[in-house]
Amino acid sequence: MQFTVDDFENDFDLKDFIERISRSSTGSGIRGKPESFNPQALHVTFEEAIDSLQSVLKSTENRVNAIEETCKTEEYEHRKRLQSLQKALDTAIDRFEDLDQRVNFVATKVVHVGDQLEGVNMPRSHDVEAQKLMSYFSEYMADRDPLVIVVEDPNKPYPMHYIKVAEAADIIQNLYHLSQDLPTEGFENVKSRINEKYKEVENRLKCEFAVAHQAKDVKKMKDISNTLAPFKGYNQCIEDFITACQRNQFTSVNAFDDILRICERAYDIIKEVFSDYNHIMATLVENIFDGHVKEYVHTNLDKLYQNDKEKYLKSLYDYYDRFHKVTSIITKKYDLSSEVSIVNKSKKSIFGSYMEDYISVEVKHLRDMFDNSISSYYSSIGHQKRQIATGGLSQAFLKRSTDTSGIGDESLVSQEVAINMLSESRNAILRCHLLAPKLSLPNYIWQIFEVLLEKLCLDHISYAIDISLQMIPSSSPNTQPDGRFYDVSGQANAIIQLLKKHFNENVLPVIGSTAIYDSSIQKRNAILQQLEEKIDQGLEKSVQAAISWLKHILSTEQKKTDFRPEDSKIVVELTTPACSSCIQFIRLQRKLIKSCLDGKNVEEVLKEFGVRFHRILYDHLQQFAYNSMGGMFALADVHSYQDCIKEFQIPLLDKLFSTLHALCKLLVTNPENIRQLCCEEQLASMDRNVLQQFANLRTDYKTARLAKHFQ
Repeated sequence: MQFTVDDFENDFDLKDFIERISRSSTGSGIRGKPESFNPQALHVTFEEAIDSLQSVLKSTENRVNAIEETCKTEEYEHRKRLQSLQKALDTAIDRFEDLDQRVNFVATKVVHVGDQLEGVNMPRSHDVEAQKLMSYFSEYMADRDPLVIVVEDPNKPYPMHYIKVAEAADIIQNLYHLSQDLPTEGFENVKSRINEKYKEVENRLKCEFAVAHQAKDVKKMKDISNTLAPFKGYNQCIEDFITACQRNQFTSVNAFDDILRICERAYDIIKEVFSDYNHIMATLVENIFDGHVKEYVHTNLDKLYQNDKEKYLKSLYDYYDRFHKVTSIITKKYDLSSEVSIVNKSKKSIFGSYMEDYISVEVKHLRDMFDNSISSYYSSIGHQKRQIATGGLSQAFLKRSTDTSGIGDESLVSQEVAINMLSESRNAILRCHLLAPKLSLPNYIWQIFEVLLEKLCLDHISYAIDISLQMIPSSSPNTQPDGRFYDVSGQANAIIQLLKKHFNENVLPVIGSTAIYDSSIQKRNAILQQLEEKIDQGLEKSVQAAISWLKHILSTEQKKTDFRPEDSKIVVELTTPACSSCIQFIRLQRKLIKSCLDGKNVEEVLKEFGVRFHRILYDHLQQFAYNSMGGMFALADVHSYQDCIKEFQIPLLDKLFSTLHALCKLLVTNPENIRQLCCEEQLASMDRNVLQQFANLRTDYKTARLAKHFQ
């Protein structure tokens, strides 16, 4: 059996290898049947395999040794080559350094020679220029014009004594400055002729610049701009160029919509033509705003100021906002951050006069708008406001044509009006954030909120509360109270919550850390507390009016015979008429309170109502004498009251009426069971005198000798 190295390559598995050797000797491998197993043959096979493996190992070791020798030889040769290359590299570096020194030496010599040549040539050039300039000056002294400017045409030659406008500009510029240093006496004529030529050349350059601009010849515009730069008319040329950039470009209804387009078109030319293009671009922007935009804004705002303050304020905000957005884009896009003073100057020029009285216009507009909103609401419901002296505040309620007192059924509190007023106040604060000076912002916003406090809280909410307070019936009502104040207080509370939310979201963040914070909070709280006190007073009077009406029902409809019926065969199935009327009215009051009030107000008012009703019912029951059948009627009435009060879902009231029901059992319980009844849970904790006093209402109290049960 012979093996090679290839047999052990790839994924070699020892178990499979041994299995193959075993199978070659036995024919079935180590997993064959026991009776066919020949250990001797297997032993021989494994010895042959071991010998073959040792032979493969020896040949592999020989190959490894040969490869190692080859690698050592190649490594030695590679190291020798590297040493040779390193020496060549060192030589090249030395030669490069030597060459660099020689180049520096030659360059120094060249610069020195150049400086010497320049030192010799510059005075010579100056002398040539001076000679040339003197010759031109001599011509002007002789009353001749040596600078005849040719109309440039590449297809036509021009005489030698004609020169181009750019050359003439350079000469006349120098002559002009030279003439300015000469005295007037003796040189008056020559100075005049040079000055005229200066203006002629200057005007010629400006005209050619305008023609080049119209032809969109940017290269020629740049050349003329560089030539014209030293002239006094250069700024006028820029102004003419800026005017031309805007000519016939404002085509939109809103002038702000055209600004970015005009700037974008002009910037490409300005950047190519002018070296100080940032300043020229800033000048263009300033001219746009101080010209057409200013005229557009002033015309529209002045017209609106006279006719419609609301549109005036909205337009002022819109124009101011557009100005900021456009200038922000322009400043960032055209890198005009260094020219921010020009933007501020334009802003002051356009909006300065409107900013001075902004807050007074805003506050007056809000007052007028709020007054109109309230008046429109009153007109829509047919109400005419009237004055009522109540602490200096004017109050009112709706008037019916058939109402002789001049007061109708509906509350004057309108959540829709309040929401509109809050919305307008929010819009005014939004405008104020943009239009107000930073230092004046807290004071301005407080002034806006103060108008809202006055008109919404005092002129609108308090207006209805005071008059509805007067409408609540007295302690001895002749008619059933309608409970309309619950609706007034419910709507007033809802509006107050909206007002507080508006204050916390829009006013407090601005004034929170300022000097006016304390006084502002104090004034706001004083007004809200005044409203809350009036609401509490109205709820108190409303509950008392309802209780007085219940007392009126009990006193007028409850008869003594209700609890002392003469016919003992009457079966108790129904409550007394007075009880039915009371329950009907109680449920009406509960519905009103729950539908008009919210939160803890519902529970507190219902609790107070229930406690007071329990008190008058207790006193009412003690005014009658009860026979056995009458006691059953009284017990049935109290049970009905108890079921009605359970609808309030207030544990304290349930306990009070449950106890009262237990007391009424004293009116019907057999004498022998009274002592046991008094020991039950609901009556056990009560004063014996109270129990005896209640039992004393029975007609058989003395005959049945009930007093002994309370001793």
